[in-house]
Amino acid sequence: MSGHVLFGVSLGLFSSVLFNTSYLLQHRALDGGPSLEFAKHPIRSLRELFTQVVWVLGGLLGAVGMVVYIVALDYAPLSLVQAFLAGGLILTVPLAIVIGNHAPTQREWLGASLMTFALVIFAFGAKAEGPTNAFDTHGLALLVGGAVGIGLMLAVIGLRNGPVALVGLAAGLFYGASDAMFNALVGIAHDGFMAVLKSPWTWTCAVTALLAFYCLQKSFKNGKEKPVQVIALMTAATNLTAIGAGLLVFHDPLGTNAFWSTAHALSFGLVAVAGWLLATTQAVVEGAIVEDPEVETA
Repeated sequence: MSGHVLFGVSLGLFSSVLFNTSYLLQHRALDGGPSLEFAKHPIRSLRELFTQVVWVLGGLLGAVGMVVYIVALDYAPLSLVQAFLAGGLILTVPLAIVIGNHAPTQREWLGASLMTFALVIFAFGAKAEGPTNAFDTHGLALLVGGAVGIGLMLAVIGLRNGPVALVGLAAGLFYGASDAMFNALVGIAHDGFMAVLKSPWTWTCAVTALLAFYCLQKSFKNGKEKPVQVIALMTAATNLTAIGAGLLVFHDPLGTNAFWSTAHALSFGLVAVAGWLLATTQAVVEGAIVEDPEVETA
């Protein structure tokens, strides 16, 4: 892995810390907080959100995390940046021990081990020397359209009939699609600000990001009884969508030869599995279900 790419994935890891801290703070602020009837009272709901100091702090950290993430995409391929962003979940294990007084389960140790192993593998046999922002327009349109279409269907079902975890899954699909479009826009930005402003991906990305924001806040508000499922599904959907986009739409290189290409492909799968296994430590750090037996047995 070149120094250029190493810097990019390091930024991806740092953005993970910012994003996850943001999610946890916002979930904490919404636990027992405002009703958030966006559909009926959008202005009032936004005003209620911005009166929550902890939520605003979480939002600021998330905004900084997004800036760091976008800069990372200018140094390393989307699939690698996303993998290392997911790798930040390893930090939830020591945080759960210190903050939640939680003894990690075998599931969580396995998740941390798989994540660490996958990130180590990415350090060897990497073919990438820099970002791959060039993309297949039709492929990106198909991926974004599919993610948004499925996400809307899941969000409607989850909001109307439940379970609310479906709303978290929808948020993950929207975030993954947004990440793919951010990567495309990083490449387009090299042609100047007006190129970004005129690009249809800019406005599509803005709408998708708003959908992700809405679903995330609703899942945090309504899913406090089962945050493990919400966190796990959101994380898995985001990682799979963004990493899939990197490999299939932006044609990120896998490895220098057949062996390393296979090893890296398997490592991407390990990242997704590890993120799912580590969802319980995220929930413990958030503190909403420290006493819930599901954390100990999931």
